[in-house]
Amino acid sequence: MIFSISFKNIWRNKIRSLVVIMAITIGLTGGILTVALMQGMVDQRLNIAIDSEVSHIQIHNSKYLLNPELMENIGNADSIINAIKQIPEVKFVVKRTRIPVMINTARTSTGVNIVGINPDEERSISTFYKNVADSAGSFFKETKPNQIVIGRKLAEKLKAKLKSKVVVTFQDTSGNLIGAAFKISGIFKSSNSIIDETTAFISNDDFTRLTGLSSKSAHEIAIRVENLEQIPLVQERLKSMFPSLTVRNWKQIQPELSIMVEWMGFMNYIIIGIILLALGFGILNTMLMAVLERIKELGMLMAIGMSKRKIFSMIMLESIFLSVIGGIVGTILSLVFVHLLNHHGVDFGAYSQAFERLGYPSVIFPSIPNEFFIGLTIMVLFTGILSAVYPARKALKLNPVEALHSDT
Repeated sequence: MIFSISFKNIWRNKIRSLVVIMAITIGLTGGILTVALMQGMVDQRLNIAIDSEVSHIQIHNSKYLLNPELMENIGNADSIINAIKQIPEVKFVVKRTRIPVMINTARTSTGVNIVGINPDEERSISTFYKNVADSAGSFFKETKPNQIVIGRKLAEKLKAKLKSKVVVTFQDTSGNLIGAAFKISGIFKSSNSIIDETTAFISNDDFTRLTGLSSKSAHEIAIRVENLEQIPLVQERLKSMFPSLTVRNWKQIQPELSIMVEWMGFMNYIIIGIILLALGFGILNTMLMAVLERIKELGMLMAIGMSKRKIFSMIMLESIFLSVIGGIVGTILSLVFVHLLNHHGVDFGAYSQAFERLGYPSVIFPSIPNEFFIGLTIMVLFTGILSAVYPARKALKLNPVEALHSDT
């Protein structure tokens, strides 16, 4: 009975109720779209970091992390990889050689990190090969020696282009300074301009041949597991298997990204909370006006025996109905917009350089976790309840006799 009366009451002044519902709808739609855009940015940044930069877990010689030199390597990398492959949760594992070098052209020179890889294995764990456009060569499709793949920013810095020759200078295992000529076979463009400017890839065969490093050695072992939830379990197992090596997960390698991911859920609710706080004052004002306009009616209900508890519940329900209707419409509209934008993406091409400097792609695909809507539902209901407390309490303070003689 109270539910039916409360629902009918909100349509007694249709224009006012519709204005409140529209305000809630627009506010929530804007808030949810903002949350989805921010969540999409963080999700894409995490995926890029795992796919192209750090993988799930990395293993290093402890001394290499302090001083990344050629001889600070993992000497028995092949046997370690064979042992890691026996762990059921491990999906892919590869080894890399990685040292700082000087790269030169006839015009200029700069310092970069040279990464020696097995191209076929690297394609299973990294998406860097996808960053080489057809017009910019290939990612080691040819098996010729002394091929190098560099970033677009690095190519611009060196004033080099596809098929240009560059000279890479580094130390061999004897400490001698050597230089080797490489032909640029591919130019990649990732979402991280810093990596594009400071990273170059060569084959592991060329790396070991030129430096004299054992083909069984590596500076880095990168691991991908089946899903993110398995990372702690696999990491602890690896630590117990190889206590002399440093085993780190992606959160430890990029702690700033870990903090961003962990705080994202909290920030989502902060944004929606601020919007609902503003909307709550609008609902409060509407309900207060509704109470003041119905003083005589409320007095009559009290006079014929309606309890204060029922009057309180009636006003609370009116506020909740307004909030829920606006919340449902706003959520549905938001889901439609998020779905459309997730399919086409939001292009921030005008700010692409700034985005790439921070490691973000210029096209963002909004997304939103399902569990967010549980918290959103609770917050909308809480807003409706809280907004009606003051108007409902004001109604309870009415004197039935005085209310019956009121002009409203």
